[in-house]
Amino acid sequence: MKNPQITVNLQAVRSNYEIMMNNFPCTNITAVVKDNAYGIGASHVVNTLLGSGCNDFWCAYLSEAIELREKYDDCNIYFLQGFDKTDINIIKSYNIIPTINCVSELYDVLQCDLPYVLFFDTGLNRLGCRMQDMQKIASMVNPANVKYIISHFACSDIPTHKMNNEQYYKFIQLKQYFPQSKFGISSSFGAFIDKAFAFDMIRCGGMLYGIKCQTYDHPQNVVSMKASVLQQYTIQNGDAVGYGATYIASKPTKVAIVSAGYGDGIMRSLSNNGSVLFYCNDIPYKAPIIGNISMDLMACDITNIPCIDVDYATILDDNYTINDMANDAMTNPYEILINIMNGKKTIINYT
Repeated sequence: MKNPQITVNLQAVRSNYEIMMNNFPCTNITAVVKDNAYGIGASHVVNTLLGSGCNDFWCAYLSEAIELREKYDDCNIYFLQGFDKTDINIIKSYNIIPTINCVSELYDVLQCDLPYVLFFDTGLNRLGCRMQDMQKIASMVNPANVKYIISHFACSDIPTHKMNNEQYYKFIQLKQYFPQSKFGISSSFGAFIDKAFAFDMIRCGGMLYGIKCQTYDHPQNVVSMKASVLQQYTIQNGDAVGYGATYIASKPTKVAIVSAGYGDGIMRSLSNNGSVLFYCNDIPYKAPIIGNISMDLMACDITNIPCIDVDYATILDDNYTINDMANDAMTNPYEILINIMNGKKTIINYT
């Protein structure tokens, strides 16, 4: 093994989906597979979840939705952001459901008798129809064509944040204008803040792929990664490691050079902050990353690893997940997952 290798546990994806189903049995649990299912592989995820009863899948772009539709005939495929009037015929021919984020987009679909989703911005101030237009929009639509009324929490990862309730109360104002429609504001974690936030539909994204937050902190781990150890040696007190000499040894230190770097999605902010695991007799031992991470290599301090020789480093697994790496890298696990899964040299295996 020279190239880094990733193992994706699709059974864990299924289990995380079923956790949502069990917690919200009266709500349609849909799956977010945008950006190639956060890098996991959209087709692999759709294949897995169809077998668990999921029939609704969300993409970001129309191009992603078309790619899925060419493989899957019998499920609902939505896309969230933006289209041109010239795309309408393509949307209709592929039986894809667009999300309407402004009045001008609504005018375009009304001329073609398409089903669609209405997105209202309740406080995130990103994409979305303006709340002040809700009465006007309600007067324009045919309720039979509105699949869902949706919005998106800005702070669902912070359950006590005041914006969660503020957005909820704005969202329920829409019910008086769209009394026949189904509603959904929550992603994976928003619904765990309050059962009332579940509404009719949840867009389940990060939790499917092993991301945790304060409202639900024990999804099953989905991604494991390991990389070869190419060289081992001992450096002396005062020796520097890596570009910029950001690490200086204070004592004799045994070093392992691991065949993975920022070209494989390992964030450079883990330099002198993160760690990898080495297993000895099935016991995990942490080895700090020392020096700046290079494009294809990183150095680790294995002085305290009891094994005489180590063949590979475990970069991610159940004992050091994307959530742990995100804490060390001072970012969020979504960014870690996307970076890791888009490494160009990485070999990906599915189980």
